[in-house]
Amino acid sequence: MRGWRHAPPFGRPSSQPGPQPSPQPSPSSQPSPQPSPQPSPSSQPSPQPSPQPSPQPSPVPTPEPTTSPSASPSPSPPPALPPGLEVVLEEYTAKFVNASITADLNITSQESVLTFIALFKATVARALGIDPKDIIVRAVYKGGQKATRRLLLAKAERVWTARELSSMLPSDTNMRLLVHVRSFTPGTTTLSTLRQRELALHEVLPGTGAGSSRRRLQQEEEAPAVLVDFTVVRYIEVPLPPSPPPSPPLSPGMQAPPSAPPTPLSPSPRPPRLPLNLDLLASELGAEKVFLAPSPSPSPPSPPPPRARNATFVNVTGIFGQGSVGNAIKPVVWYDDADFRAYRVPRSPLNLVFWGKNVPCKVTPGVCSACPRAWTAPNASRSIPIFFREPMQLDTIAIMQLQNPGVVSVQLLPWPATAIPELPALQPRNGTLGEPVWSATNDTTACGSELVIRLPSARSGTREAVPVRGSQGALPPRLRRTAVGGIIITVKEQQLGALPTVIEGVRFSGRVLYPRNPSLYAPA
Repeated sequence: MRGWRHAPPFGRPSSQPGPQPSPQPSPSSQPSPQPSPQPSPSSQPSPQPSPQPSPQPSPVPTPEPTTSPSASPSPSPPPALPPGLEVVLEEYTAKFVNASITADLNITSQESVLTFIALFKATVARALGIDPKDIIVRAVYKGGQKATRRLLLAKAERVWTARELSSMLPSDTNMRLLVHVRSFTPGTTTLSTLRQRELALHEVLPGTGAGSSRRRLQQEEEAPAVLVDFTVVRYIEVPLPPSPPPSPPLSPGMQAPPSAPPTPLSPSPRPPRLPLNLDLLASELGAEKVFLAPSPSPSPPSPPPPRARNATFVNVTGIFGQGSVGNAIKPVVWYDDADFRAYRVPRSPLNLVFWGKNVPCKVTPGVCSACPRAWTAPNASRSIPIFFREPMQLDTIAIMQLQNPGVVSVQLLPWPATAIPELPALQPRNGTLGEPVWSATNDTTACGSELVIRLPSARSGTREAVPVRGSQGALPPRLRRTAVGGIIITVKEQQLGALPTVIEGVRFSGRVLYPRNPSLYAPA
């Protein structure tokens, strides 16, 4: 089989309203550029054969640089983004079997592959409401299972498998696998390199001849899967840089230097960023409906329907918290924020509130191991907060530790412990709520097991009646003393050279007071 590596801008500009930042001129308006020198994959070991009898996908080598006078120069680096904007790359992989979009794909024909890439990018751009040049197809595979296994073993943020999808969707759907690999902020050359490699893809000529014909016939008979690696280029708003300090006064007889150009104005407010509607994308591709996360989408701006009279509380078992620390730009990140995945990185605190974690960490009782989708305690900070966006009364706190267990303290935070988006007038409360509910000098919990903290009824408050006349913004006094807005976990000091403490997740049981949407906590 032939594998195709690469991909950036392709197709016509999007017809979506509103300005779109364009860090790179569309290659459709330039002559075909010369690819930047890339090491030939032929010098690297080829993929190991799969135990399955099906053929293996092999990538087409990236072309070597040529000195032909007809070759075009490499594209110029992209212009700097305007102040207040930052690029985030979101990597995905989709698998299709007998899908309409892949029906005419012939992996041995350059024209067929480029036609497929153009159609794929135009379809994805239309479904996601973005410019086609912000869709980068990194690779196309057809046939074989090795790439599929590689993806399943990758450290992905989210993987939708055929079994999971078939339980939610009609049996005739055709997307068998969807992987959200990662989201990250690229370096100064990452995006430019991706786009140059996609242009280099246009120079690759797949092998032809009897061997290719036999492979193509075998593919057609076996209806092989088609795997597409693609990147979505997104633009997020960030704070503007601080203004430079004023110039010092001039000494007598000195002349002022030429005035610097005026500081660029803050960009006009951008329209709300459209979410990645993968359901619509799958429908457009004739593939399959999928969901980015099991949590529902944020509530619309219209007023919510009146709460049922008996919805003064809802009991919950084993749920995650809703928020944790981000960075200096965004100190608190909530699990359903549109840019959550841009802030969540491997081993970060946000893994403890990652509701969309579809690939769980491997947990084996008595076996110590690390996991990129867990929180790894750093040397610089021993404490981590977990916030609730609705007031809770807790019965138990269960902390799953994977490596070097070391929880020495757990403290409750009062409601609200931080600013709540739905209650902007409600001021956060400082300090902690009473004494720690867990305090130990030595954590004897075994690797791969839970530290379960059971709160006494006086601290829990779950047996108290909840008055009908009350709200999250105005809790009755007797509930306020037990209503929790979060917790702080403190671990032992991390020794240099020793394995760090790794916490896979923290799950809470108890009840939510005056829930805005009780169905959010309904058992799956």
